[in-house]
Amino acid sequence: MRPLAGAVLCAGLAAGTPHPAAAQDTAAPRPARIQEVVAERVAALQLYQLKLVQTGMSLRRYPEEALREGLHGTAAVEIRIGADGKLTNQRLVKSTGHKILDQHALALIAQAVPRTELPAALQNTVFTMVINVAFVLPGPRSA
Repeated sequence: MRPLAGAVLCAGLAAGTPHPAAAQDTAAPRPARIQEVVAERVAALQLYQLKLVQTGMSLRRYPEEALREGLHGTAAVEIRIGADGKLTNQRLVKSTGHKILDQHALALIAQAVPRTELPAALQNTVFTMVINVAFVLPGPRSA
């Protein structure tokens, strides 16, 4: 069976781990709860990252031109989510080496963010994370 070509989103623990220090709450917690709040936010960041990857997987498609030309690679996209839960900034931190794939990775993330539910623990919080988008060509047919 031959796998379908497609864009694969992943949030690896090394490159894609949300940065808890990057999370900024607009309403500061009481000092006694800081450790609990940090743990809750880290878990919420990981959950959001997983949901964002799942949403992106449902939207994925391989750009026709890139498929014809046999282009593949992995892009890393850093995103910043505002306190309102909207995408406020995104930037390519690692290129696939192909402009069409890089542009598609950015567009895919931009489409996935508004379709992904923000966990309650992240509401009114500004944060950044890195999402990897891998463009994988189909392999040879297996017997």
